[in-house]
Amino acid sequence: MKKRKHLIHSEQFLAQLLKNEAVRKRYQENYEALLIAYYIVSLRKSAHMTQAELAKKLQTTQSAVARIENGKQNTTIQTLVKIARIFGRKLTIKFH
Repeated sequence: MKKRKHLIHSEQFLAQLLKNEAVRKRYQENYEALLIAYYIVSLRKSAHMTQAELAKKLQTTQSAVARIENGKQNTTIQTLVKIARIFGRKLTIKFH
Protein backbone atom coordinates (compact mmCIF):
# COMPACT_ATOMS: atom_id res chain seq x y z
CA MET A 1 0.00 0.00 0.00
CA LYS A 2 1.36 3.39 -1.00
CA LYS A 3 1.63 5.94 1.82
CA ARG A 4 0.40 9.46 1.32
CA LYS A 5 3.02 12.22 1.27
CA HIS A 6 1.85 13.88 4.49
CA LEU A 7 2.06 10.58 6.36
CA ILE A 8 5.64 10.03 5.23
CA HIS A 9 6.59 13.55 6.27
CA SER A 10 4.84 13.02 9.63
CA GLU A 11 6.81 9.82 10.23
CA GLN A 12 10.09 11.54 9.39
CA PHE A 13 9.20 14.41 11.69
CA LEU A 14 8.33 11.98 14.49
CA ALA A 15 11.63 10.15 14.03
CA GLN A 16 13.46 13.46 14.45
CA LEU A 17 11.47 14.36 17.56
CA LEU A 18 12.10 10.99 19.18
CA LYS A 19 15.84 11.58 19.12
CA ASN A 20 15.25 13.88 22.10
CA GLU A 21 15.18 11.79 25.30
CA ALA A 22 12.54 13.93 27.07
CA VAL A 23 10.25 13.83 24.04
CA ARG A 24 10.79 10.07 23.67
CA LYS A 25 9.85 9.47 27.34
CA ARG A 26 6.67 11.55 27.08
CA TYR A 27 5.80 9.82 23.79
CA GLN A 28 6.19 6.37 25.37
CA GLU A 29 4.04 7.38 28.36
CA ASN A 30 1.28 8.75 26.12
CA TYR A 31 1.64 6.48 23.10
CA GLU A 32 -2.00 5.35 22.85
CA ALA A 33 -3.45 8.87 23.08
CA LEU A 34 -0.92 10.16 20.57
CA LEU A 35 -1.61 7.27 18.21
CA ILE A 36 -5.34 8.01 18.27
CA ALA A 37 -4.58 11.69 17.67
CA TYR A 38 -2.29 10.78 14.76
CA TYR A 39 -5.02 8.68 13.14
CA ILE A 40 -7.59 11.46 13.51
CA VAL A 41 -5.27 14.06 11.97
CA SER A 42 -4.42 11.66 9.13
CA LEU A 43 -8.09 10.95 8.40
CA ARG A 44 -8.98 14.63 8.51
CA LYS A 45 -6.13 15.68 6.23
CA SER A 46 -6.82 12.83 3.80
CA ALA A 47 -10.39 14.12 3.57
CA HIS A 48 -9.07 17.67 2.96
CA MET A 49 -11.05 18.83 5.97
CA THR A 50 -10.15 21.63 8.36
CA GLN A 51 -10.39 21.35 12.13
CA ALA A 52 -13.29 23.82 11.98
CA GLU A 53 -15.15 21.62 9.48
CA LEU A 54 -14.64 18.53 11.62
CA ALA A 55 -15.73 20.48 14.70
CA LYS A 56 -18.96 21.51 12.97
CA LYS A 57 -19.74 17.88 12.09
CA LEU A 58 -18.99 16.87 15.70
CA GLN A 59 -21.04 19.78 17.04
CA THR A 60 -18.09 21.08 19.02
CA THR A 61 -15.46 23.79 18.69
CA GLN A 62 -12.31 23.96 16.59
CA SER A 63 -10.28 24.30 19.79
CA ALA A 64 -11.75 21.03 21.11
CA VAL A 65 -10.71 19.28 17.90
CA ALA A 66 -7.23 20.80 18.22
CA ARG A 67 -6.94 19.41 21.78
CA ILE A 68 -8.06 15.96 20.57
CA GLU A 69 -5.49 16.08 17.76
CA ASN A 70 -2.75 17.13 20.18
CA GLY A 71 -3.57 14.27 22.55
CA LYS A 72 -4.43 16.78 25.28
CA GLN A 73 -8.13 15.94 25.51
CA ASN A 74 -9.56 12.81 27.08
CA THR A 75 -11.98 11.75 24.38
CA THR A 76 -15.03 9.60 25.00
CA ILE A 77 -15.70 6.45 23.06
CA GLN A 78 -18.88 8.09 21.76
CA THR A 79 -16.81 10.93 20.27
CA LEU A 80 -14.38 8.46 18.70
CA VAL A 81 -17.33 6.58 17.17
CA LYS A 82 -18.67 9.87 15.75
CA ILE A 83 -15.26 10.69 14.28
CA ALA A 84 -14.99 7.23 12.73
CA ARG A 85 -18.46 7.56 11.17
CA ILE A 86 -17.69 11.01 9.75
CA PHE A 87 -14.82 9.44 7.81
CA GLY A 88 -16.78 6.33 6.83
CA ARG A 89 -14.82 4.16 9.25
CA LYS A 90 -15.66 1.83 12.10
CA LEU A 91 -14.09 2.15 15.54
CA THR A 92 -12.40 -1.03 16.78
CA ILE A 93 -10.85 -1.36 20.21
CA LYS A 94 -8.45 -4.19 20.98
CA PHE A 95 -6.75 -5.22 24.18
CA HIS A 96 -3.44 -6.97 23.51
